[in-house]
Amino acid sequence: MIVYKEDAQAIVDRLISILGKNINIIDKNGNIIASGDKCRIGQIHEAGRIAAQQRQEVIVNKTNIGQYPGSKPGVNLPVYYKNEVICVVGITGSQGEVQPYGLIVRELVELMFQKLENNRFEYLKGRALRSFARELLKEHDAEGANSIISRANLMEFTFSMERTVIEIDVDKFSPQTNSQNDINEVMLQNIKQQIDDNLNPMLKSDEIAFNLYGCRFIVLRCSNSNMIEFSRSIMDMLKRKFDIQCHIGIGCSCKELNDYSRSYNLADKALEAGKKIDYMKRVYTYDDYKFHVLIKSSDKRYKESYLNGYKRIFECAENNENMLKTIKVYFENNMNLNDTAKVMYIHKNTVLYRLNRFKDIYGIDVFNVGECCKLYTAILLHYL
Repeated sequence: MIVYKEDAQAIVDRLISILGKNINIIDKNGNIIASGDKCRIGQIHEAGRIAAQQRQEVIVNKTNIGQYPGSKPGVNLPVYYKNEVICVVGITGSQGEVQPYGLIVRELVELMFQKLENNRFEYLKGRALRSFARELLKEHDAEGANSIISRANLMEFTFSMERTVIEIDVDKFSPQTNSQNDINEVMLQNIKQQIDDNLNPMLKSDEIAFNLYGCRFIVLRCSNSNMIEFSRSIMDMLKRKFDIQCHIGIGCSCKELNDYSRSYNLADKALEAGKKIDYMKRVYTYDDYKFHVLIKSSDKRYKESYLNGYKRIFECAENNENMLKTIKVYFENNMNLNDTAKVMYIHKNTVLYRLNRFKDIYGIDVFNVGECCKLYTAILLHYL
């Protein structure tokens, strides 16, 4: 284990505030790397060097102080991590005054270093897991797939558990400030980290959340969960803690390696299609938006050819917005006037009036299933 000076000084400061005694931390070569007496940092501490070398307590008093250059009266004890000496902790003072604290202080220092090392390990493990998850979303050839599987074994990531890719697109991500660009970037990174910190407690042990890029976050969620309910809990958390909104795309279930890139692509396509056609809905599953994704990915020339038959309608799209929206909701609700009115929060007669008006203006009978279906397709092609 590497003992960092910053960590050592933080431990020293904490112990001094508790004990009221000066504390030194000395490296295995006898250099003071942290102390309550800042003037001593960087100096040689012979008693500390010997304590580390001989793996035993060294007491310095007025009688033997001449044997330990750079040392003051006190007690010095080797600090262990996994049965290896990593440094020495010294308490300054007379033997009778400080020796009773020795073992307790050493144990506290060992516990603090162990916690720091565990935190550092978890942090690095988390970074490695996120890096692995990013690669998981990409398409791989046979060689790449073998590499990913090897990394999965190291990460203790099992493909036997089915997961679903959820993509989160955070709205209005950039902070509105007049600060310099580098300050803005620091603020953005801080917001990303805070969002990440709040997402992870919402997950189970086999699930992963991370910032993919910019305002996009990814969650690999166990497929046996309620995806809509979970997505809405994410929306509630972002609104409550950050006062921001988001849109969420949900892909397919992943049963093997190659499914992850597919699930991500489907989540992304459902998200983009949903934002364009149902912006206020905010949560879009691929299962619900298969048709929309198909329409969005159709050939551009075919789109133009199809829409040409409805050219007059979409030339005045802004004026026809209420009628077109009503037709879309009407078709999506099984052409039921009552259900359409409920979804749109308007009276049933208003729905009927708009549909009849559209029929009178453009000569298209939207009460006919076939005609309504073709018009609905044209609406999707236009807005997607």
